[in-house]
Amino acid sequence: MSLLSTAPVACFGEILWDVLPAGRRLGGAPFNVCYHLGRLGVRASMISCIGADEAGTAIQKLLEEQQVDDAFVQITANTPTGYVFATEVRPNEMEYEIVEDVAWDGIVTTPGNLLLVAEAPFFVFGSLAARSTTSHDTLFALLDNATCAVFDINLRHPFYSPGLISSLLEKTHILKINENELEILSGWFGFAGDTLQKLQGLVSRFSLNEILLTRGADGALVFKDGMHWSRAGIATKVADTVGSGDAFLAGYLYARLSGAAMDQRIDFANQLAAWVTRFHGACPPYDQSVPALINHSLI
Repeated sequence: MSLLSTAPVACFGEILWDVLPAGRRLGGAPFNVCYHLGRLGVRASMISCIGADEAGTAIQKLLEEQQVDDAFVQITANTPTGYVFATEVRPNEMEYEIVEDVAWDGIVTTPGNLLLVAEAPFFVFGSLAARSTTSHDTLFALLDNATCAVFDINLRHPFYSPGLISSLLEKTHILKINENELEILSGWFGFAGDTLQKLQGLVSRFSLNEILLTRGADGALVFKDGMHWSRAGIATKVADTVGSGDAFLAGYLYARLSGAAMDQRIDFANQLAAWVTRFHGACPPYDQSVPALINHSLI
């Protein structure tokens, strides 16, 4: 199914193997968004880099099987494919050890990925890929070409700083953030008051168009033009929470492209996020277990 005839959504950053208690799964926050958009019928392309090794070859094979556009996934013999080791530190809460000096730290700018981003309805990125000089410089070059930059902030210690996040927020149109990240940013920038006041502080300081605030099991809130829409979460049996926020973002962008009303966008995104938590890993296959809503166009 092809939802829209627009240019592809561009997703930038890490593509890697998540090593979970249940085994190795393909992941990386921007890749997860790209995967779910594709399964929902939205054209999406991944800008990343993998190694010329067994792990990279396995990723290429999976991308082909899943029909994920890998035309902008670079291959290098200089560094290995990325890995993240995930450990459940308490029920439904994961801790991540992110291996450094890997392929996606070396994503280079090309005429092709600059053009892709310039034509994309959304450019999805996070903060993690900016931890290295090469990928950092590529990210900022691409941001200068983006018409709608979607920042899934995704803070991962120790790979962020107030200065880096500020410079990325200054180029952001849509921000996706969770409650813990909101508190961190509020502490940095001196935003006081309740949740809405802190969101307004972010909007005012960085001229953001829209903020998506995820609240785990409690659902999500969208803040835009001084107004907010809040929707409850969806109860489900949780296998793990890896990638649920990425699924939420993909579901929201899908519904937004479909022209859905704000409440519908959030409800759809919540449902997709809840469905993903029923599986181990961020990118379960879309089969008969997918809720009917996800197989139904919102147009």
